[in-house]
Amino acid sequence: MTKEPDESPQPLSNKGGVFISRGMRVQIPAGGLKISLGSDTEPGINLTLHVSLDIHPYWLEIALSHLEHASAAHEEVLNAWKNNDEQQKGQALETDFVASLQSIVASAIAIDAFYAAVKRQITISAKTLTAWKTQRTARYRQIAEVFRSAFLVGPKSAAQMRSHLKELFKWRDRSVHPSSNFDQPLLYPELNVATEWRFVSFNYSNAKAAASVALSLIAQLLSRPRPNSAELVRYCEGALPLVLPLVERWELQYGELYPRDGAGETISKDSRPEGAA
Repeated sequence: MTKEPDESPQPLSNKGGVFISRGMRVQIPAGGLKISLGSDTEPGINLTLHVSLDIHPYWLEIALSHLEHASAAHEEVLNAWKNNDEQQKGQALETDFVASLQSIVASAIAIDAFYAAVKRQITISAKTLTAWKTQRTARYRQIAEVFRSAFLVGPKSAAQMRSHLKELFKWRDRSVHPSSNFDQPLLYPELNVATEWRFVSFNYSNAKAAASVALSLIAQLLSRPRPNSAELVRYCEGALPLVLPLVERWELQYGELYPRDGAGETISKDSRPEGAA
């Protein structure tokens, strides 16, 4: 069993201190700084810190790392079929599948983590929360609505964003809630051979589409907070520098992630996973 960390408040001492890492935010809560004056010359200082870690950049990094592994494995798949190497075929296909599967799931988790962070910065009406619960609103719709409320997103972009999120979470659900049913094999177009549908669907090209959606969506939204929410604006100012290096990493390997034309309507390229069971 995993041991839970001790979450009881711990006083800070000069020995050891608090380690602040990339992505961490620090806050002094109300009453967190106390200064006492005694009979000696040095005042007593009692400081309480609260820290929070943004994990969506980490999940984006995980998605990109697995995507890079899937890219290399996909090249091995193509070479194996070209060379008609039966042993290499199975190994390469499985490696591509496993890396792509993890990249797609990590992309969806990155969106979920970003959604959780944004949700803390804005107010969602009790009426809306009740409606989501009673109507069993799909998670991707809830996420899209929160993003639309928190960021400057035009009507065309909002529809595109909702469509991308629906697609991404569909593949996320198929990853973490797999069916054990028997189905007809699907054609793997590049190989001109039929195989189990997951080997066709969870491959490099679809992992690339999923990672593209997650990274481009988060990067663009972070640059578009609604100015009437000071807390959200401050949050985005701190989070955007963590994501932009990942955009640069993407573009060095795969080219432009999204247009920088200033039109204000771009959310992501129309990249969607292909193939279904």
